[in-house]
Amino acid sequence: MSKTPIRIQEPSDELRRKISLAREHIATQKQRVIRCPYCRHKLCEACADAAGHIELKCSKCGRTAPIDFLSMRRIRLRAYTNS
Repeated sequence: MSKTPIRIQEPSDELRRKISLAREHIATQKQRVIRCPYCRHKLCEACADAAGHIELKCSKCGRTAPIDFLSMRRIRLRAYTNS
């Protein structure tokens, strides 16, 4: 059984412009690492202004974890103030 190849389309000029603007914007942002709450493996990097929720599956332990960017920021700040 042969699989149909996936066709990849180039983004439109408008979408390329938006991607370029986003890259410029995040270049000035401080990046922070989001880690798996179960095994502490790196899940992704997020900009300092990231907000909202996302659900990620850890490639190390295989668990799925809902991530709230704002509460993760608060946990990190609390860790610094307690040490």
